[in-house]
Amino acid sequence: MAFNGVGKRALPFFKALAFHQTKDWFEANRAIYEEDVKAPLGALAEDLGAALAKANIPIKGDKKSLFRIHRDVRFSKDKSPYKTNAGLALTRSVLSLKFKSDHSKWMSSLSRSPTFKKTEKINDSVESQALKNASSSSCV
Repeated sequence: MAFNGVGKRALPFFKALAFHQTKDWFEANRAIYEEDVKAPLGALAEDLGAALAKANIPIKGDKKSLFRIHRDVRFSKDKSPYKTNAGLALTRSVLSLKFKSDHSKWMSSLSRSPTFKKTEKINDSVESQALKNASSSSCV
């Protein structure tokens, strides 16, 4: 599956999830998460991993690169069980791409580990392409 943007139901899903932080609601709407968020971002991770491998940049990504939607609430004052964003990590020293929603549009950020090498090489190629793909995706 090639990355063609997140599904049209992704933003409404996250908006509703921010309000309905219950397991019952999430389980009733899990299919939306799986089809419109998880599968497309898994495809993005695989596409980025393949593009980086082709450019001989040793960063890997696949469907397992996605962050879990469940929050770790053990030490948090906010006990909301679900994240209201989606993200993925491409690994070597960690190149993290996070997609957040303000419930009307997608915002993306790219961050690197302080030990990450070849920052200049990937800066123009990966970051600009990932952000371009994210901003032009069909997520309305």
